[in-house]
Amino acid sequence: MYNMATIFIKASILSFYLRFATANRPFQIVVYAVLLVVVGYSIPSATIFLWMCRPLRKYWDLTVTEGECIAGNPPYLAAAVLNSVTDVVILLLPLWLLWPLRVPWRQKIAVSLVLMAGGL
Repeated sequence: MYNMATIFIKASILSFYLRFATANRPFQIVVYAVLLVVVGYSIPSATIFLWMCRPLRKYWDLTVTEGECIAGNPPYLAAAVLNSVTDVVILLLPLWLLWPLRVPWRQKIAVSLVLMAGGL
């Protein structure tokens, strides 16, 4: 469920960004590309985690002796790296729209910090 939740959360944030970028075609293309990457790795990783152990119960029940599990570290590491990279990209995307604005630097920094506060 975690992988599916991250797809929907990241997709909603990227959809929110698209509402502000109606006149900025390059930004829209980048947002759609990031959305494609997020969906492209999240769905396979969700299915990989679902089928890591046969029988599935062996995944959470250590007392099950029959069956086998594949090595868990590589899929977890790959998912963690891809999640972290897309998180950073999603946090930095609003800066593309903010920095060209003609407002004082203090306001740009304040608005940037507010938009990036979700990264905490």
